[in-house]
Amino acid sequence: MSISAFKIANKLITGAAAIEQLSAELTRLNVQNPLIVTDAILVQSGTVDLALAQLGGRRYGLFDQVEPEPEIAIVEACTRAYREGGHDGLIGVGGGSAIDIAKGVAAFAGHEGSLGELFGVDLVKRKGPPLIAIPTTAGTGSEVTNVAIFSDKQAQIKKGIVSDYLLPDVALVSPLMTLTCPRSVTAASGVDALVHAVEAYLSVNASPITDAIALGAIKLIVKALPKAYANPSSLQAREDMATASLMAGMAFGNAGVGAVHALAYP
Repeated sequence: MSISAFKIANKLITGAAAIEQLSAELTRLNVQNPLIVTDAILVQSGTVDLALAQLGGRRYGLFDQVEPEPEIAIVEACTRAYREGGHDGLIGVGGGSAIDIAKGVAAFAGHEGSLGELFGVDLVKRKGPPLIAIPTTAGTGSEVTNVAIFSDKQAQIKKGIVSDYLLPDVALVSPLMTLTCPRSVTAASGVDALVHAVEAYLSVNASPITDAIALGAIKLIVKALPKAYANPSSLQAREDMATASLMAGMAFGNAGVGAVHALAYP
């Protein structure tokens, strides 16, 4: 007799006003000095300012050196910033790269050994500092998965940390955070979410729960992605895509993915 488990972020808050719950969630998690993990483009676009405005007057640190397909060295640099700044929580603001870096820091911050010791499955020994994920693209679903992937350019491979301790404490999914997303990224990340949902539905580890969520994500993406691409300022289309990406992440984060996923590797 088979069994299946279902795991996602500890708490999901969705909708246009979701970002307004940031201060309340930081209070609930007893975070007074968070480190915000993001990239320079999101800082310049003003997207990060939407999160900063909801910190409730807290002091904070800003690490904006995240790059696409982030290298292991960025995790190590961000962890140094976390430790040296005396921070007590993490807020990942961005696409999958920023959120994965925040997850990596959450795993590594309290680890006494090297980061390399955490690559693999269930090698993180304890829960790290509180982590809030705020996606700014509708595609990766990283805000609800227990995986963080990084590039080892020397070895020309991607390495992952897989642990339920990486699941964010809170995922704040607001379409307002995706309004500055360029059309090209909207299209590419939307197709990414679609593929995630299809992979989950076709997975040998799929369950009735993941199937229902994956099918729901597919239907929503087919309806909303053309609208979000054609009219980037449409809050309804952006919200539908943010929801669909979240659902696709929930589906593949539990059913798994297919061989096509490895095509993104170096």
